[in-house]
Amino acid sequence: MGLDSFHYNADHQVIVCRLCGTCLVPKQASWRSHLRAEPHRMKGDELRLTVERFLSYELRTVEALRQWRADRKRPCRPIEGLTMYGGYICTCTEVQCDYCTRRARKMHDHMPVHGRKASEHTNAMPLWRACKLQTYFTAKGLIDYFLVEEDPSLPTTGGALAGSGLAMASTSQEEGKLFKDLKADIIQASRDLDKEAEIVQDVEASRADRVPWLVHTGFPTHLQGLRDTEIMSSYALPRSVDDDDDAGGDGDDDDDDDREGEEEGGAGNTDIDLRRILAAAESTLRDAYKLCSDKSPDRKMTQQRAKRLSNFRSDDSHMSSAKASKFRSFKNESSLTSYFRITKQLLAYYYRVVYRDDGHFTREGENHVVPRDIIETTPLQRQAMEDVISALQRHDKAVKGASSCDKKEGIANRDYDKRDAELKHTIRKFYISLICQTVGSRPFRSAILSFCAMLSRKKALTRRVDNEQHKRCTWREPGNFNSNLSALTWTAQLILFDFVCFQKQDDEDGIPDLLDQMCKKYFQQMAETPFGHVLQWRLYLFAASRTSLTKHQARWSLDGETVDYMGTKLHMEQVTQLVESEFRQAHSLLYDKLLFGMRDVAPIEAWRLHDDLDVDDYGASWLTDERNREILAGTHDALLRQIEERADLRQVFVRLDPNGGVRLCPKAIAIYEAHVQEFLKRILAPISVPSGPPLRSPELLSITYINTGARRRSVFLWEKTVMIYVRYSKSQEQTGEEKDNIRFLPPAVGNLLLTYLAFVLPLRQAFLRQSKPGALLSPYLWSKLGGEVWRDGMVSSCLRRACIRAEVPQFQVAWWRQVAASITKEKFSAREQANFDMGEIAASEEVEDEADLAYLAGMSNHSFRTFNYSYAGSTTLTVTSSLHRAYRASQSWRSLFRIDQVLQGKRPPAVSDTQAQGLLNACKKVRFRARPAAKEDGIIAAARRLHNDPELQLRRPGQRDAMLATMGPRAPEQVIVVLATGSGKTLVFMVGATLAGAETTILILPTVALRG
Repeated sequence: MGLDSFHYNADHQVIVCRLCGTCLVPKQASWRSHLRAEPHRMKGDELRLTVERFLSYELRTVEALRQWRADRKRPCRPIEGLTMYGGYICTCTEVQCDYCTRRARKMHDHMPVHGRKASEHTNAMPLWRACKLQTYFTAKGLIDYFLVEEDPSLPTTGGALAGSGLAMASTSQEEGKLFKDLKADIIQASRDLDKEAEIVQDVEASRADRVPWLVHTGFPTHLQGLRDTEIMSSYALPRSVDDDDDAGGDGDDDDDDDREGEEEGGAGNTDIDLRRILAAAESTLRDAYKLCSDKSPDRKMTQQRAKRLSNFRSDDSHMSSAKASKFRSFKNESSLTSYFRITKQLLAYYYRVVYRDDGHFTREGENHVVPRDIIETTPLQRQAMEDVISALQRHDKAVKGASSCDKKEGIANRDYDKRDAELKHTIRKFYISLICQTVGSRPFRSAILSFCAMLSRKKALTRRVDNEQHKRCTWREPGNFNSNLSALTWTAQLILFDFVCFQKQDDEDGIPDLLDQMCKKYFQQMAETPFGHVLQWRLYLFAASRTSLTKHQARWSLDGETVDYMGTKLHMEQVTQLVESEFRQAHSLLYDKLLFGMRDVAPIEAWRLHDDLDVDDYGASWLTDERNREILAGTHDALLRQIEERADLRQVFVRLDPNGGVRLCPKAIAIYEAHVQEFLKRILAPISVPSGPPLRSPELLSITYINTGARRRSVFLWEKTVMIYVRYSKSQEQTGEEKDNIRFLPPAVGNLLLTYLAFVLPLRQAFLRQSKPGALLSPYLWSKLGGEVWRDGMVSSCLRRACIRAEVPQFQVAWWRQVAASITKEKFSAREQANFDMGEIAASEEVEDEADLAYLAGMSNHSFRTFNYSYAGSTTLTVTSSLHRAYRASQSWRSLFRIDQVLQGKRPPAVSDTQAQGLLNACKKVRFRARPAAKEDGIIAAARRLHNDPELQLRRPGQRDAMLATMGPRAPEQVIVVLATGSGKTLVFMVGATLAGAETTILILPTVALRG
C-alpha cells in the first residue's frame, strides 16, 4: 500500500484514492489527515514523500471542479477509481430539472418542487429515472453528483436497480416496517459478528476446531471472554514523553520483527509511576547483561556457570560434555532490545492486572472470570511490588536532594546513587519472586504464565475497522510464539544469574553452588514452577512447529509473473525496476556528489584487480594488495587533490580558523557525510536484492570491507567478480555456530562498490581525523562516520523508501525473504535449487566422496579429520563446492530478473566483449616502457637458467638468429620468425620473459598455420 493506491486523472486534474473510492481535497492538511487514517496509516518519510508527490500534480480547486463538472443531462465516462453509485435523476421536462440523489425518499420529497406527487410516477409517465452517479468528494458539504455512463464491469453502491419503477412505493406501512426491521437486523447481525470476533472464544467441543497446541497449553480457556483490545493493552508499554507520531525518518526505522504490545492505545494514559519503573527495569537488565557480556570488564559468566544455568534436565552427568547446552550470553543489539521489551511487558502486565485495583479487564457478567481472579500472588511478590513503589518514592526524594545547594552536592549525589541502586535491587527481587513460585497443576496461578497466554494473541493481518477499541486478533503460529518463550527464558536466566551474583558479591566462590540450587528447584523441565511449564511448552512447540504449515501462502498468477503474499502483489519486472532505479541513483550520487563530478576518473573494475582470499593481516583487503598498486595509484588522495586544485571546492570546504589559520569546514564535512549515507542507502537494494535470496538485516549489516582483528573481511574478489562472504547468522545467538553465506554481485554493482571503497573512504578517513585525531573508520560497510553501525531496522526502512522511489509495491526484509523462498521454488528446477542450499550437501554425495578422501588420508599418515579440515584449509566439499554453488546460484538469480542486461545495456555483453572493452580501457592508460635487450652472452645465460643446464648452446642458425633479432641490442619493432618443427621456437619467448626489465609477456597462439 503506497502511491500505487492513488491515481492522478490528468483530464479532471484530481487525485483519486482507489481504496476509499473518492478524490482527495486539494489541500495539504486534508491530505495528511487522509493518509494518516485507515486504511493508509502513513507516517514519517512515507507520508512526507507521498505529499511531495501530490504537490507535483496540477490540481483543480473545489470551486473549479463545481464549475467544470459535466452536465448532468449528458452522462460522461466514469472516472477510474471513484465509487459508482446507483441513484435517480429528475426527468420533469417542464423546467429541465437536473436534481439527482442516491435515495428514492429524497426524490419523493423533491416532487412537490414541480407541483407533482410521487404517486404520479409510473412506467408510462416517469417523473424520475434510475442512473449511475459519481462525485469527486464524499465529505459533508462537498458532495456534488454527476451522471456517468453505465459500465456493467464496475461495482455499484446503493441506489435502485434499473427498471425498478415505483415498486418500493407499493408496500403498506406495516410491510414497510417489517422489511425495515429485517434490514436493520441484517446489519445488526454483522455488528454482532464483529463484536464476537473481538472476544476470545474457547476451544469448541468439535474435533475440527481443536488446535492441538492451544489445547495443550490451555490458553483459550484462560483467555475466554476477554476482549482483544484489552489483551493487547494489558501489557503494552507506555509511550515515552518525547515520542511523536510524525517523527522524521527514524520513526520508520523499526525492524521488521514483531513489535506488538508497545506504545499501543490504552497505554498512553498509564500511571507515570509505571513509566519510571520500566525505565529502572531497563537499566537493571542492562546492568545484568554486563555480567555476561564478553566485552564487559564486570563479566562474571564462565563456561561452567553457563552450563549450570542451562542444565534444564538437572542431569549433572552430561554437564562436563563439550556438547552440553550452555547459556548463550551473546545477543545482537536488536535481539537484546526485543528480549528486554518482552521482560518489561511482563512487569507492565503485573502492574495493571495484579497490582492495580481495577484489574484492567472488563467483566462481561457476574460469572465472568478474568485473569485477576485466577492469578495467585505470593507474599514475596506482594512485598516485592510494595518495595518497588516505596523505593520509587525514596528515589524521588533523592532526586530533589541532588538538586540542592552546592554545599550538600556531594552528600545529595551519594544519596541519589544509593536510592537508584536500591530501586534496581527491588526490581531484581520482584522478577525473582515471579520466577521462584510453585504453581502445581494450575499454571495460570503464575503471572508469568498468564502473561504468556496474552502473548499468544497477535493482531490480525487485516482489519475492517479503524477504531483502536475494536482491535481484532488471532492466534500466533506455534513457531513464532515459541520465540517469545525463548526470549522470556533467556532474560529469566539473566535475571537469575544477576540475583545470584548480587547475593554472593562478597563470596564469589559461592556462586556455582547457589546457582545450582536455584536452577534445580525453579528452572528445570520437571519442576512445577512457571519456567518448568515454559520449558515443557517449548519442547512441545518445537515438535508442533515442525509439522505445522504456515497460514500465509504465496500465490502466483496464472502467467507465473506476479506473486501475491499477505496482500502485497509483486510482478517480477518490478524487482528489476527496483534494482535499476536504486542503481542509477547510487551511480549518480557517487560520481556527481561524492567524486565531485570528476570526469577523468577511471572506474575501479573487478576484472583488472587481484585479491588474496587467505591473507589475515589486520586491515588487509584488495586495496592493500601489491598487485593492484598500479591500478590504485593516486586513488588514496584523489579527492583531496580535487579540493586542493579546484577553487569552488576550496570555497566550500576551507574556512578561516579563529587563530588565523585555515581548517576544513565542519558543516561541509557533515553535508558530504550525508551524501555518503544517502549513497549507502541507495546501494543497499542493488547489493541485497539481485545477488540472491536476501540476508537478514543483522547479517547484511555485518559486512566488512577490511580484515579486523577477529575475522577476515566480507568483500572479496574471486574470478573477476565481487564476492560477499558473510559468516554471521541469526542462529549464532542460539547455537554459537557460524554459517557460511556466499553471494556474488552483478558486475556493474560490484564495480560501483569498488570505486566507492577506493576513492571515498580515504577522504572520509581524513574528515574523521579532523574531529577525532588518530581515529580510524569503522570496518563495517554500512556505518556512520563516527563508527556507529546502522540499526537493523534501517534495512527494512531503506527497502520501503526504495520501493516508493521506484514506484513499486512496498515491502520489507521479512516479506521479501518469504517471497524469495517462493520464487526459488517456483522459478528454478530442483538442480538449480540445490545451488541455493549453501550449507547442505546430500549425504550420499558426501559419503561417496569422503570414502576416497579417507583412503588418501591413510596414505598420508594423518587422521581423516586432520587431513580433511586442517591441511590446505578444507576439502572441495566445503570450500570449492560452496564457491561454485554460490556463483551458480547468484548467476541464476540475476538471470531470472535480467539484472546484468538492464544495468549494462540492451543486451548482456559476451565475455569476450567485456574483456576486449576492458583491454581497450587499459591500453588507453598504458605506460610505455623500453623493451628488454641483451647481448648473446646474456641470452645464453638466461636459456641455461631456464633449463638448469650450464652446457646448453643455442641451435644455429635459426634459434640463435631469432633470439638476437627479437632481443638483441638492435632489435626491430616487429620480427617474423619461421622455424621448423622441433627447432626450439618456444625458447624464443621464454627467454624474453626472463630478461631483466621484462614484466608481462602476452603470447597469442595462431589458429591458422602457415603453409608452404
